[in-house]
Amino acid sequence: MQEREDYMRWEVSGKVEVNCQSCHNADPSQSPAEYGVQVLRQNFRWAATAGGGFAVVRGSASEMPDNFDLYSAVPPERSGALAPTVMYDRSRFDTSGRVLFSVPRRMPPSQCYFCHSSKVIDPERPDRWRMDDDVHTAAGMACVDCHRNGLDHHMIRGYEGEDRAAPSFTCRGCHLGAQESGLPGEGRRRAPRPLHLGLPPVHFEKLSCTMCHSGAWPSETTYRVKTSRAHALGIPKTDKADDALPHVMTPVFARNPDGIYVPCNVVWPAFWAYEEKDAFTPIPPSEISPHVAEIFRVDTSRAVGRWPVLRDSDIHRILDRLRDSTRGDPVYVAGGRLFGLGATGTLDIRSHDVARPYAWPIAHDVRPKGQSLGIRGCDDCHATDSPVHFGKVRVGSPFVAIRDSAVAMIVFQDQSPVVPWLFSKSFLFRPWLKVVIILSFVTILGVLLLFGLRGLGVVIRVLDAGGE
Repeated sequence: MQEREDYMRWEVSGKVEVNCQSCHNADPSQSPAEYGVQVLRQNFRWAATAGGGFAVVRGSASEMPDNFDLYSAVPPERSGALAPTVMYDRSRFDTSGRVLFSVPRRMPPSQCYFCHSSKVIDPERPDRWRMDDDVHTAAGMACVDCHRNGLDHHMIRGYEGEDRAAPSFTCRGCHLGAQESGLPGEGRRRAPRPLHLGLPPVHFEKLSCTMCHSGAWPSETTYRVKTSRAHALGIPKTDKADDALPHVMTPVFARNPDGIYVPCNVVWPAFWAYEEKDAFTPIPPSEISPHVAEIFRVDTSRAVGRWPVLRDSDIHRILDRLRDSTRGDPVYVAGGRLFGLGATGTLDIRSHDVARPYAWPIAHDVRPKGQSLGIRGCDDCHATDSPVHFGKVRVGSPFVAIRDSAVAMIVFQDQSPVVPWLFSKSFLFRPWLKVVIILSFVTILGVLLLFGLRGLGVVIRVLDAGGE
């Protein structure tokens, strides 16, 4: 029955085809926002036309019934509803009815920003207009200079060891040269060769380039960031509030599966599910809505797109209603915790891997050398209060007991906090150690010089005695 209903809706709305113009049309009238608006109206068949800027599409397929015939002259049954209609801008067509598209090979960065922008939410940070662009953009480079692709549209992202990616398009490949090629490839696109004077080589084995050069400068506690993909930043009438869901935290310094430190964005999952033999099946929101409607009615201060306020009693009551012996035990995942009903029917709260936050690496905006981690010395990363190891990662959750709490950054680095703390403490004595090393070097040099002079005197006397 569901497939039949979907088929009827596809006949009304059309299908969402690949919109090549989103990336390849450099005409100023190209509007990804308009394309998104038409998709929200279920005007899939007309979205690319409206986004191209050479036509205006009015009406909404979402308001049409399943049996609506687009090609008939019969108006829709619903009073006041307007069927999708197209009004072309005739000035965009030539005498043969053709439209000129601007399709350059090297697209400007502005073409990428609609889907790949971010906004850091932190009252202590300056407004965006007071901040600088990515160092590569400021130098006149375009996104496509590094993120290239062939006819297969498999766009490289510049990760170290990325499948099918040319090694020369990574940070190291561009600035240091790709060792695999055997050719002098450093300095691509006028990239300067970093000297990293005084930096121990172990850093290049344990850290990604983005660890020191990318993302927002870390603070004692992470802050939220809104992204185009997660928050629909460019779509009209979307929630523009700073606390709109989802709550994405940045920057989080984590270790990837290869043991390399990388800066990440993280988001804490929150969903209802059935657990059976340690396998989890998420429960659709439509099935959950009747059970949480009462909470939303009581929480009248809650705005659309905000976390509800869930307490122990609320979670216990909903889990009790979701009991289903055929699908497993109902659980709730939120804030890094797994909530379930114990053997006695009481609320059981425990840690579980399924509740771990989702993390993905970030690479932009890239900061110049003078604003990179370590520019002020080792304490940028190795002080006992450095946010790289000892910062706090905020937890986003509707559960009131852990709401707005924080966990240690070291949790994302899979190591005991004792080791980096002791290592950081050692930096307190490193100035003394340097003095000791210098004094020892001077002492040894003096001893060698003294004995060298004495040995030279012995040689002179021997030669003098031999001459007599």
